[in-house]
Amino acid sequence: MTYAAMDIANYIVKKSIELKRPISNLRLQKLLYYIQARFLVETGEPLFCDEIGKWKYGPVIPSVYHEFKKYGSGTIDSISEQLLVERNKNGDIVDISVKHFNEDDIDLKVRGKIEETVNSLSKYGTFDLVHKTHEQSLWKQYEHAIINNYFVEPYTDEEIKQYFSDHSEERIWENK
Repeated sequence: MTYAAMDIANYIVKKSIELKRPISNLRLQKLLYYIQARFLVETGEPLFCDEIGKWKYGPVIPSVYHEFKKYGSGTIDSISEQLLVERNKNGDIVDISVKHFNEDDIDLKVRGKIEETVNSLSKYGTFDLVHKTHEQSLWKQYEHAIINNYFVEPYTDEEIKQYFSDHSEERIWENK
């Protein structure tokens, strides 16, 4: 099953709050990237369907970034409640509702893998994770364009899967 990245992000934020492990938007972005990579390598399928952009500080899921950007570089202190807007075929708004996060909507085994991955990556500082993503050819080959604010195509699931399949040493979520 494929989830919305925001649901996975909310799960990570909720667990971080419960465990009193502060998490910033930047760290959340790197965790989501490595979690997605793990699922692509191990199952052949993405965990979430949102695109991952190639940004200045490495991989970023824009939908999640924009939801939590109000925290700046500080600690995210609550999960996000998503506003759902339903439109008719003409584009007119017909209904607005709030989607409340429920961790039980995420499969128990999936939650276990997410927690394993987050725990494995806890030995790395946030900027260690940024540096690691910057060393990967997936990002490095676009560095000039990214730094100069040119448009760069987002990562594809296939290129992430291929990269981490070919470079087992980059699977830093594995306890070696």
